[in-house]
Amino acid sequence: FWLPLDSPEAVAHLLASRRGGSIFSRLLHPLWRLARAAGLLAPLYVVGRRDEIDDDLPLPPAAPLLLLTTGHRSINKVVGLAFEEGSARPAAAAKFARVAEAEPGLEREASVLRRLGEERPDLPGVPSLRGIGRRAGRLAVVQDAVEGQSLLALLRPENFEEIAMRVAGLLIELADGHAQIHQIAIDPHIGGEMQSRAPGWRRLVEEALVDFERCFGPVVASSVAAEARALLAGLGDLPPAVEHRDCSPWNILVSDGQPVLLDWESAEPDGLPGMDLVYFLANCAFVLDGALESGRTRESYARLLDPETPTGRVAATAIADYTAALEINPSDFRRLRLLCWLIHSRSDYRHLQLESPGTPPPEALRNTPFLGLIEEELRRS
Repeated sequence: FWLPLDSPEAVAHLLASRRGGSIFSRLLHPLWRLARAAGLLAPLYVVGRRDEIDDDLPLPPAAPLLLLTTGHRSINKVVGLAFEEGSARPAAAAKFARVAEAEPGLEREASVLRRLGEERPDLPGVPSLRGIGRRAGRLAVVQDAVEGQSLLALLRPENFEEIAMRVAGLLIELADGHAQIHQIAIDPHIGGEMQSRAPGWRRLVEEALVDFERCFGPVVASSVAAEARALLAGLGDLPPAVEHRDCSPWNILVSDGQPVLLDWESAEPDGLPGMDLVYFLANCAFVLDGALESGRTRESYARLLDPETPTGRVAATAIADYTAALEINPSDFRRLRLLCWLIHSRSDYRHLQLESPGTPPPEALRNTPFLGLIEEELRRS
């Protein structure tokens, strides 16, 4: 982070938000306050700034920015919290692109948040868009600041059920069960080609199958793609939904007891229901099981699908509420689980491409997490 030391509001906010769980962190916190009171809180870096900066952001005039950076890649964003004098809470939050490659995601986020704000202004759990602009030639998206605790820090086995039910309720709100129904079908007699009675079918389903066949076809049995295609052929009528497509504990803040979804860069405003819930429940299980660190995501996912296990019982309850509220057939929901992992397998492939340009090596493809989840779904089918 970069802290404007001449802003007491920003300093107080940072110190209040950095309450660590370890003994060391708890000891360090009062030392920070003591250093601040003694005038010893000194900058670790000197930041050079041009006299004139290209800045047309919808932020309070002359508001100091507490800048936070996460991640180690250049496409990771910088988040600026703007403070007004005398206010204990940030007035707005701005996400800045550091490189040109990061801008399309921000443009998509702004587009989706603008549409949700116009069409459903009272929708809970979604940040309000203030506008977009540029700073130093790079795109930035400005939203109302959301204060709360990261769900990743709060998630425990004992509160998983309460959290899952709250998030399921938010995702029900994002799916408009009263809107026009997606009519989707396949004619099995036309060479397996997807036939659609709705414009979104090819974009939402067929492209995911084609991408999977292209990316993972060389490392899986030919029957895998054929089985996936046959299963998705049975999808029935589904209500449309706004898909977040990265609904995970690290993208959710709990504010006043309610979940708020952040980072809408991957969102699909005209999507299908269910897949955000699948993604959320699975990633909660991975966090609780330590599966992301151990690489045992498939085993964790298998337990999640078993209603006799602790995580499986919670998942079954949340899914039952969700499918009942949106009148989704349980067999269709199982097909949506498969579609979820087909769509997200694209990110596994892209990440491997970034690590080694060109076609990823077969062994690396075989070991990708989402491929394991796809195979687990097909095994159970």
